[in-house]
Amino acid sequence: NNRKKELGWSARIWAFLVFAAAALAVYVIFLIFNPTNFTEEISDAESLLRFFLFNGIKTVPFIYFLYFSILQYTRERSYQEEYAFKSAVALTIDAYKELIKDGPKKDDFVIESVLGIYNPPIEGKVSSLRWLRKLSKSLREMKGITKSLDDFNISIKSKGEEQEKEK
Repeated sequence: NNRKKELGWSARIWAFLVFAAAALAVYVIFLIFNPTNFTEEISDAESLLRFFLFNGIKTVPFIYFLYFSILQYTRERSYQEEYAFKSAVALTIDAYKELIKDGPKKDDFVIESVLGIYNPPIEGKVSSLRWLRKLSKSLREMKGITKSLDDFNISIKSKGEEQEKEK
């Protein structure tokens, strides 16, 4: 719950900074390109190009700050969405696990749910997270191993029961 509050607070700060950066960028661009601030008369294309190039360079830091603020806000919102998704899955695992009585199905459910926690809700993001793919692959392999062990255990039990019936 504390992490959720931290993510919410951080996203609100970046949202405020996005609006502040946008207002600042518009204000600075207006000040820089205001026609009353012309120090020299622009009569030919070369002086017009020089004016826009020189003043355009002055606006780059403000535009970059706006871009950076938007990027950070987007990341914070993405973190919030992933946290909400993983939190919801984690909270429902125990409740649904109790509803399933069968052992192997229960194990499969728990393993699939854990895989769901480690997979982001937006599948396109998995490609940028190689460690997450490796973890997911390892968990799937563990699922296969536990299924094989369950099948082996069932076959041993059935052979033991058959031998007892024969005696």
